[in-house]
Amino acid sequence: MPSALIMAGGMGTRFWPASRKDNPKQFLKLISDKTMIRETAERISQLVDNDRLFVVTTANLSNKETKELDFLQQENIIIEPERRNTAPCIALAMAAIRSRLGEDEVTAILPADHKIGDVKQYLSVLKGVFEYIKENGDVATFGIKPNRPDTGYGYIETGPKLGNSSDVEIRSGIRFVEKPDEERARHYVDSVSLEQRHVCIEDRYVHAAVFKAPS
Repeated sequence: MPSALIMAGGMGTRFWPASRKDNPKQFLKLISDKTMIRETAERISQLVDNDRLFVVTTANLSNKETKELDFLQQENIIIEPERRNTAPCIALAMAAIRSRLGEDEVTAILPADHKIGDVKQYLSVLKGVFEYIKENGDVATFGIKPNRPDTGYGYIETGPKLGNSSDVEIRSGIRFVEKPDEERARHYVDSVSLEQRHVCIEDRYVHAAVFKAPS
């Protein structure tokens, strides 16, 4: 069975003043009577057992995460020694997960604060990509087809189709472009490019290559 890691740090600036440094967006009830991190954890728990569900966060938020996700074991809350942004956060957490679950673990890396409209479709896509990564040993990132140009998002320029898994279309990725100008954003809308949504699934070989220290 695969595992999942929820990234749940943050500075609380996006929804200020509702969100604060000690109460970032994932603790807000924006889409239901549950906090966004609770929604995220309960959603992925439909595919991943609770003992294989992990949260990485900062020390000032760890007690709040533990209280909010009271069905998780304390040792499944991974604490960053200091805030170092996304890549070091993932590297630290994945090292901890693989020390617990083994080197062959396939793990989904998820934000704590996404709104998912069609949960059934979302879980079907995740399941399909889990199967693909397990078989092919690769890394996948999720994207959605944009319906308008938006300079506030990053875009994935996609290449040839690699195959399907559980009705999920899998394409190669050519490059990621962070917040392009309007002309380039329009080009991506008209092409087969996708808006990036910061959901990744990886296996140990890709993880080791991505985070290998330079010689």
